[in-house]
This record gives sequence, structure tokens and C-alpha cells, in this order.
Amino acid sequence: MTGSIQLPKVKTSLLLIALIAALYAPIKDLIKFGRTQVATESISLKSISFGNSFPWQSAQQVGFVKASASLSSPQKIFTKLVFENPTNEVITYRKIWLTFAHESGAEEYTTDYSLYDPNTRQRLIGQSVEVGPNSKIEVLAAYRFIPGYSASTPESVSISWEKQNKMRGAACDYSLPQNAMSSFNNQCL
Repeated sequence: MTGSIQLPKVKTSLLLIALIAALYAPIKDLIKFGRTQVATESISLKSISFGNSFPWQSAQQVGFVKASASLSSPQKIFTKLVFENPTNEVITYRKIWLTFAHESGAEEYTTDYSLYDPNTRQRLIGQSVEVGPNSKIEVLAAYRFIPGYSASTPESVSISWEKQNKMRGAACDYSLPQNAMSSFNNQCL
């Protein structure tokens, strides 16, 4: 009798294992599809430096000043931006703004920039970045900044860009550094 009782349990267990194995791939694909449907493109600020010469031109970083002193006069701001596209479509980032927020609530921005390849330091043509499906790239951007509030120093910077539907996407706010060159490494307010 014990042998006959064990036999249905074995068949039930094998049937359950076969059912789980058969459903594994479709469920995994469904989860992956769901993630890609809610995935959205983003830009993160990896580093920022202030001054009037390119960051790679001097090993001693001569010509760079602290952010608290530098943003009260016209200058160049150099950023390393990471563009991430977790979707299954090609995404084009265009009109990439740096917006500076002051403690008083005032904001000022700059849209005058040039893009560079971070490895070759060659200037890229245009002001748009196209990122393929499920990929990310780094780009150097040199912005020309002319401050509008000489009596106030910005506390944070954020990045925004024009999406395909002409609406602006925005990254989080980054606290401005208190030294000449800072690495954010995806830390933001």
C-alpha cells in the first residue's frame, strides 16, 4: 500500500516541476517586457569643473576656482554627463540645459554648449546625443555661463533636456561643489 500512495505524489511532483519549467521562460519575458515599458531615459552628472580652460589641459588644474567664487563671473563650465537609455528604442537627447538654483528660489540656466568625446577630446558635431537601445554613454559638455545674479551664488545644479514629445525631462538636483573640480558619481539632492 505504501508503494501505491507514493506513486501519485511522485507523478504530481514531476507534473508540477514540468509546469514550472514550461512557464519559466514566458514569465521571465513578461517581467522583462514590463520593465522596459516603464523604463525611461536619464542623464546624470558625473563631474563638473569651473574655469576658462579645458580640465584636461593642465595636470595642476590651474585656472579653476571654487564654485562659490567662480559663478559670479562669466566663464566656462565643464561637465561629464552620462546618458542612459534602458528602453528598446533609440533616444535622442537635445537642448541639454544646466539650471542653477539659488537659495532665494531664483533660477538661471545656460544652453550654450559644445560636446566632446571624453576619450579623444575631439569636439562632436551638433548639440544632440543619440543613444542606442539598452545602452549608456559618457560625453563631455563645455557650457558658456554668464551669471544673472552677481550678489547670489547658486546652491545646486540640475540637467534637463527636450524629449521626443517636446516636453522637458529633468534629472535630479546636484549640490554645487565647494572645490574646483567635483565628482558626483550619481549623488544628488
